[in-house]
Amino acid sequence: MSGPVTRKSIPDLLLMRAPMDFPLAGLEDSPERAAQTAPHDEQLCPEYGLGFHERMYGDFTIDNISGQLDMRSAITIPSLPKFYADPEHSAILCSRVEHPFFEKSVLGDEGRFSLFAPSHRRGEKLMIYEFPFAYDGKRYFFRGEKFLANDWYFDFWKDSTTLYCKLYEGDSTMGRVAGSGILRVTIPEIIKLLDSAYAINVPTLGGQWRVKLGFALFFIKNLASIYSPFRANR
Repeated sequence: MSGPVTRKSIPDLLLMRAPMDFPLAGLEDSPERAAQTAPHDEQLCPEYGLGFHERMYGDFTIDNISGQLDMRSAITIPSLPKFYADPEHSAILCSRVEHPFFEKSVLGDEGRFSLFAPSHRRGEKLMIYEFPFAYDGKRYFFRGEKFLANDWYFDFWKDSTTLYCKLYEGDSTMGRVAGSGILRVTIPEIIKLLDSAYAINVPTLGGQWRVKLGFALFFIKNLASIYSPFRANR
C-alpha cells in the first residue's frame, strides 16, 4: 500500500470475512514494477507508517449470554515517527466482533490501539484496545488491556497474548458494565499477524522491509526492557 490510508478505507477492509487474507501491501507488485515506480534515493517519506491485522477470541459474557467473542482488527499507524515519539504509542484501531449476543457481526467505529502505554503500576506497560460501536439502537464501548509486567521473569508470552476485556453501555468506560471476558491470540494467529504487516507510503521493497524491521526492533527493545531478569516486579 504505497498510497495514503484514509480513515474511510480502514472499515472497508474489515467488511471482508478474514482480514488476515489481505495481500501484503506493496508486495503484490513485482520487484521490477517496484523498481520502476521507486524514487532514485532510498529516503523514506516523512509520513511513512505501518499496518497489520490481528485476531483474538475467547470466552465472553454479555448480559448473561455466554459464548465466544471473535474480534478481528485492523491496526494502522499512519506515521511511525509520530508513533515512536508519542508516550502512548497510539494507532488507529478498527475492529469487527462476533458473539452470540449479536445477531450478526458488528463493525466498530474508529478506535484506539496503544502499545506499551504507561501504567500506574511501576514497571508495567499496557496494550490497550478500545472502540465504540452501535447495535440494536444502543451504544457500547469495548475496552481491552494486556498487562505487561515482569512478575515472574518469563511471563511475557502470557502477558502479550492475553486481553482482559469489558464491554460498557454508552460511549466510554463510565457506563454500566454489560459484558466481560478474556480474549487470547494463538500461535497460528500470531503467524498471520506477522504475515499481514505492510508499510504505508513506502514505494520500494527495500524501504518496506526497513520499516518492518524498525518496528520489530522497537517492539523487542521495549519488551526486553520490561522483562529483563533484573526488573522483576515482586
